[in-house]
Amino acid sequence: MSATEPSKIVPGRQCGSCTLCCKVLGISELGKPAGIWCSHCAPAKGCNIYEMRPAECRSFLYSWLTTPQLGPEWKPDRSKIVLTQPHEGNGTITIRCDPGFPDAWRRAPYYQEIMRWCEAAHSQNRMVVVCVGKKFTLITKEGEFPLGEVEKDDKIVRHFSGRGLVAARVVKASRIDPDQP
Repeated sequence: MSATEPSKIVPGRQCGSCTLCCKVLGISELGKPAGIWCSHCAPAKGCNIYEMRPAECRSFLYSWLTTPQLGPEWKPDRSKIVLTQPHEGNGTITIRCDPGFPDAWRRAPYYQEIMRWCEAAHSQNRMVVVCVGKKFTLITKEGEFPLGEVEKDDKIVRHFSGRGLVAARVVKASRIDPDQP
């Protein structure tokens, strides 16, 4: 998620003892891969370098903090999901699961809501992806499309037949033609 103003945080919401973003997100400035605890994190307590944390950490706000429609069940330390919504130039809702709970998104009430997002995403040419570590799965109304490991600059390419999605694949950053849409 892009940098968000503190004023965008839903009143009364705060991270508190939740530190799941310190596990599920990759932080390039620290060389920290997605899916493992940051060496600077004290799980359930907070960041040991909070005042000196990287810009990526400073600008990140997950959707539970900024989206009033997400109830208390969506707080990451409860749901085992860090949810990020689309921001400028990116129509992807990303559901980052704690690797210790890779199927957290399949439980109620999350699954039902995620499938509603898939319906809306389809009509808006957007995507919903589940991420566990670096492994991504595209979730659509037509089904699930495992994509394998996806790097930061890779592109997900979808193939449609008529109005339905029939396949999806990842195009490596080094193979992306800048002249193609």
